Amino acid sequence: MGNLPFEREALIAAAREADSRGDFATAASNLQQVIAQDPLDVIARAWLGHVLVELEQYTAALETFDEALHLDPCQAGAHSGKATALAELGRDREALTAAMLAIAHGPTAARYVILSDIYDNLGRPADSLDALVKARAIDPNDEEACFNLAVMLRDHNPDEAVRLLHHAIAIDANYALAHAELGLALLRQNQLEAATAALLRATALDHTAAWPWIYLAAVQTALGDLDKAQTHLREAIRWGPLLSLPRRQLGRLLESRDDLVAAENEYRGAIAVDPRDPDAAVSLATLLERTGRTPAARAWVRRALGVDPNNRDAMALLARWQNPPTAPS
Repeated sequence: MGNLPFEREALIAAAREADSRGDFATAASNLQQVIAQDPLDVIARAWLGHVLVELEQYTAALETFDEALHLDPCQAGAHSGKATALAELGRDREALTAAMLAIAHGPTAARYVILSDIYDNLGRPADSLDALVKARAIDPNDEEACFNLAVMLRDHNPDEAVRLLHHAIAIDANYALAHAELGLALLRQNQLEAATAALLRATALDHTAAWPWIYLAAVQTALGDLDKAQTHLREAIRWGPLLSLPRRQLGRLLESRDDLVAAENEYRGAIAVDPRDPDAAVSLATLLERTGRTPAARAWVRRALGVDPNNRDAMALLARWQNPPTAPS
């Protein structure tokens, strides 16, 4: 029994080390042993709950957070973790209550970021924005608050979004998502060389993320290098097999190069991945019409309009078929 305090400290140190390197299963095992030695250790229970969230064991995490809160109803970390777990389970209104309790017992930038995400899920963008502003008021160097605020401002204030992304990267040079978002922002401003640099950095940090490859393809298309664009889109498809967008874009690129069979295969692949992608259906319809298969094209346009009745490209095709141009007299 005399070795228990030493063993407990060793287990906590091992859990901390495992947690830091992303070995959440080992961290959970160590923390469970700590709790077995001291069932009243609220901090260990709250920490275990957060580790279980990382392991995507949300129901077990909620039970662990509730145990911690039974011991200490004011444990802000447990309320915060509970909010995250509830949001992951789609229980956003309960998550909102938990997030507000977390902030009431201990406001931090990270907890306001969680609150912002929950407001976003609930379709309350003004409240989401306000929570991010409050997060930055507490800690201007919270990189996640900077990033999320930049994403919210990308359409309304692109210059400020770029500034925030540069700030997030200055805080954490290895923030792959921030490099990717910066690349997209610079692409939208037609700063193609700077966009390329940011996106290549994003892929160097995480080559398995599909979106930077999609954005790089858009940059290369704008630069007229369709071979590189095609290569980037194939990388996007490799790492984002459930995304229809890169398949659709690759189809359009191939069609622009008159490789119609390959383009049709990509359009159909996009639809197979996402049967409710109206743009892929319209792209396929356009190609089918181009190759003399108008009845089949009409069927795909009807399908696109069934998903999105206001799809402009589908409506334009339908209008052209209903009101064909008259031959000059």
